[in-house]
Amino acid sequence: MGLIYPTVARSDKNDYTGSEYFHNFRRRNLNTKPIVTALVCILLFSLIYLVPPIEPFRSGKALAKEIDRLIEPSEDLVFYLKARDTFLFYTDRKAAVLKTPKALQQYMASEKQVYCIFKMDDWQDVQMLHETMHIVALAGNKLIVSNKKLD
Repeated sequence: MGLIYPTVARSDKNDYTGSEYFHNFRRRNLNTKPIVTALVCILLFSLIYLVPPIEPFRSGKALAKEIDRLIEPSEDLVFYLKARDTFLFYTDRKAAVLKTPKALQQYMASEKQVYCIFKMDDWQDVQMLHETMHIVALAGNKLIVSNKKLD
């Protein structure tokens, strides 16, 4: 005794092959231009307004590896105004935070080469000290500066 499968009655009128289906889809007078235009507008809006604000928050892994390469393993990371967790995670170091422009100026006046990690907004706030600092690396809205140019 074999299995009996239920059958569904099909009318030949709706049994389309692939090309016939799309041909009949176009014949239904559906206007696809507004749909395509809306999708393109959404894509452009996303690229122009949503992606740029997200860009600064991308991982600082590359910059952390760069600072790890630049400074001695025994030295702590130095940040201006706020420590960035990403750097601490990827470098497995301790951090010192410079809270004022005066503390930053004193730190950058060191005889040995020193490095400080900034957020771009904070970098722009200390414009009066830019002559004493050199940008070593930049990624997203984070940058590493030094008191001396790299050799």
